[in-house]
Amino acid sequence: MRGALGQLVQEERWMDCLEKAIQILKVEKKVENIQLDVYRQTCKCHLHAGHIAESIEACSEVLKYGDPNDVDVLCDRAEAYLTNEQYDDGVSQFLCVFLQQCNAKNAY
Repeated sequence: MRGALGQLVQEERWMDCLEKAIQILKVEKKVENIQLDVYRQTCKCHLHAGHIAESIEACSEVLKYGDPNDVDVLCDRAEAYLTNEQYDDGVSQFLCVFLQQCNAKNAY
């Protein structure tokens, strides 16, 4: 099921992605890693479907309960903040990603 969800994201079928995510979450109530993967995808799907508040919420859940440094999720949340005219939050998120990338390059 998660593979199908990823395929829908690749095909940019945002509403189908959200429907599939609901199906997965109805079935999968115990495995947190699967739930986080679904929220990671719904973060992006909500963003591109124009559901900005839902996108911010899904992204925040992933960052809170999963990897707080997930670059893709941080970028999606930053984009959602900017779309929602929360410019300070959006710029702050992008700055965080930029600094992470710079620190990673300097580590090598």
